[in-house]
Amino acid sequence: SNVDTSASVKETVVDQVLPSVTMTASPGTTIGRGQYDTLSVTVINAVGPTYQWLINGIPVPGATNSVFVSNTFSLTSDDSLSCQVTSNGICTITTHAWVYIHATAEGVAMNGMLGGEVMVLPNPSHGVITIKGAIGGIEQDVTLEITDMLGQVVYRGAVVAKGGQLDEQVTLGNNLANGMYLLSVRSETFSKVFNVVLER
Repeated sequence: SNVDTSASVKETVVDQVLPSVTMTASPGTTIGRGQYDTLSVTVINAVGPTYQWLINGIPVPGATNSVFVSNTFSLTSDDSLSCQVTSNGICTITTHAWVYIHATAEGVAMNGMLGGEVMVLPNPSHGVITIKGAIGGIEQDVTLEITDMLGQVVYRGAVVAKGGQLDEQVTLGNNLANGMYLLSVRSETFSKVFNVVLER
């Protein structure tokens, strides 16, 4: 028959925020044989971030800083270089950024390699994007791949750039959530990764 009321307890729920990771390469994603390439990541919305660099999905021992330097990239195929970044807040959460590194035995081809003449429009997009620009003066096959920030492939396609000109429209599925995605555009003479924002 007796009633007692406890003191109130206030709980605060902290939402997980996926860190934003941006990667840069110097001198670029296309290098000559034996040339050193310095890659670094900039992280936003992370608490006490930790890093792990991977080449073709395999962790590089000791590569646990925000900067990675190497001159041993493959000459036979492009290397996929990624950096996993873990935010160590109340709830840990991991995301990543990645690029393809193209090493050439003939030296560095500068004509369009860094993608200065390619545009992705509109950005942000409501679900349809156009990839347009010049990637070199010859007809060549181009691979298009879009991944989410967890590295899951959400779109993959291949087109032909006639006369080195690229003009392709990509429609993203209605099941994709709003947010940032990574678009990789690669050919024999061209390689670049774009940040694409989806806002329906």
